[in-house]
Amino acid sequence: MAATFGTYFAFGVFFKPVLTEFGWTRALTSGAFSLSMIMHGVMGIVMGILNDRLGPRIVLSLCGFLIGLGYLLMPLISTIWQLYLLFGVIVGTGLGGVWVPLLSTVARWFVNRRSTMTGIVVAGSGLGTLISPPVANWLISTYDWRAAYTTLGIVILVVVISAAQFLKRDPARMGQMPYV
Repeated sequence: MAATFGTYFAFGVFFKPVLTEFGWTRALTSGAFSLSMIMHGVMGIVMGILNDRLGPRIVLSLCGFLIGLGYLLMPLISTIWQLYLLFGVIVGTGLGGVWVPLLSTVARWFVNRRSTMTGIVVAGSGLGTLISPPVANWLISTYDWRAAYTTLGIVILVVVISAAQFLKRDPARMGQMPYV
């Protein structure tokens, strides 16, 4: 949650450098973020279905790959439709599969402390949003926005896909009981 939502909400830090380089309007550029929010919502439903069928490890790995790929390809944009495709569709689709697998896994593993554990998982998005924008800003000011997106893409690929491998769908499949 920290890695995916933190980098996602760092979009605002990239806004001015992208506007400056391409001369797009603020409305046109921010439309890519709006599209990604729509994709995030719609794909949350699809990823929930996939999570039930395939499990959280596969869904989160796929979504980590999509988000990382979107960020890795962002430095190659030169037209507005590419921004909409990469950030709006690919990153938005990937983000749609982060929330559901993590929260459904917590719900399966915890009974009495489910609310506390859910709160800890959700707090990751706030923590990431606190940390990632300043880091992205530092990367942009030290290098440029393209290098910053490349770095974020690598971080997402490594962190999210690696962390997803530790997810276990539910305790019953492992011959265990949920924590009470």
